[in-house]
Amino acid sequence: MTPRESEMSERVNYEKDGEISIIRLDDGKANALSPAMWEDLNAGLDQA
Repeated sequence: MTPRESEMSERVNYEKDGEISIIRLDDGKANALSPAMWEDLNAGLDQA
């Protein structure tokens, strides 16, 4: 197994374990995607 890489913002956490990418969304609100959250999510998808 390869070492994990993890970074992003406080709202979005990007983690890569080998060929698997995990993007976690957590801004403390349920079912709410603010413009800032969308920007962070897009950045995570670009990184994945």
